[in-house]
Amino acid sequence: MHARQLRYFLAIVEHRGYTAAARALHISQPTLTVAMRGLEEVVGAELFRRAGRRVVLSDAGRRFLPLARRLAGELDELDDAARSVGDPAGQRLVLCVAHELVESPVAELVGAYRGTWPDVAVEIVEPEGEPGTAVVHGTADIGFGLRPGPLRRFGRAVTVPVATRRFGLAGEVPDPVLAGPAGSASRVLLDRLPGGPATPAAVARSDRLESLVRAGVGAAVLPLAVCERLGAAGIPFTTDPRLACSVVVTYRAPSTGAAAREFLRLLRRRLETPGGRDW
Repeated sequence: MHARQLRYFLAIVEHRGYTAAARALHISQPTLTVAMRGLEEVVGAELFRRAGRRVVLSDAGRRFLPLARRLAGELDELDDAARSVGDPAGQRLVLCVAHELVESPVAELVGAYRGTWPDVAVEIVEPEGEPGTAVVHGTADIGFGLRPGPLRRFGRAVTVPVATRRFGLAGEVPDPVLAGPAGSASRVLLDRLPGGPATPAAVARSDRLESLVRAGVGAAVLPLAVCERLGAAGIPFTTDPRLACSVVVTYRAPSTGAAAREFLRLLRRRLETPGGRDW
């Protein structure tokens, strides 16, 4: 039995199915299926069964669940303790980052980090859901996300609001309204504007929304830095104090690896500079 198999099992339980779990873990569904077959061979029983179109825990799976959670927690503590020892050089750092935050500030932070720790391999992955979920499942060391609503907690991981990301409404109004996927920051913030929830004419990620607004397809809520870039190209935008949300950082507790620890130290220094919390 491997720690990876336990994490995969718990991810299937949390996400209520193989497809959603594979997306959250950033692996293919066949890889997840093979890992579960191996775990079931060790346990000696099927852990999941079909209930219509859904996958649910079998009787053996329900009995195994509390043991899996306890074992995964103990393995996490051992892994954290081992990775917190020594120098970050030669280690790997995985950042799970909401796409609105990749260009700024995460790219800038990674550049500064690599200037100090050039031997650390840094990988940036974009989440299917909450970046904090990847941290809990052990597929990322640190998560950067946007929370337009109440703060969400992720088990043993620590989630803290560190900055504010401001948005604007770019494009000619009342052009057709464009929005991000349901639950995204741009979609939630759009619903805060006068007139209540809007039915978008098109749905796309914020980086693609910029291209649609630039092409004159419609108006969209976008990060303020993107609005200013569009403004320089002659596309009007407006600001509103309601168009802002928290940037949250999630990392493992009570300890984290040396590479992640140094990255968090760099982040804290950035936050202490003038304007360091306005992203």
